Amino acid sequence: VERHARAHHVKVALRRSGSSVIVNVEDDGIGIPAKKLLGLGLRGIEERVELVGGMMTISSAPGQGTRIIVEVPNDASARGDR
Repeated sequence: VERHARAHHVKVALRRSGSSVIVNVEDDGIGIPAKKLLGLGLRGIEERVELVGGMMTISSAPGQGTRIIVEVPNDASARGDR
């Protein structure tokens, strides 16, 4: 985050909500330009999240930082593992 976003502060929160685990990463960096919103690194994260039945949300604006929320099922049966 420091290198790419040039952020001074980053907040990472991990919590459990019902049958999901939610990770929230928020920075005060330069934001992500729309054309790079799903660059290779973020695309890779999104693909892995989807593989376990989760979802990823990205909110970013130039000069206003970025917030990434990842929510994945906590229960292996929700992913189809048996």
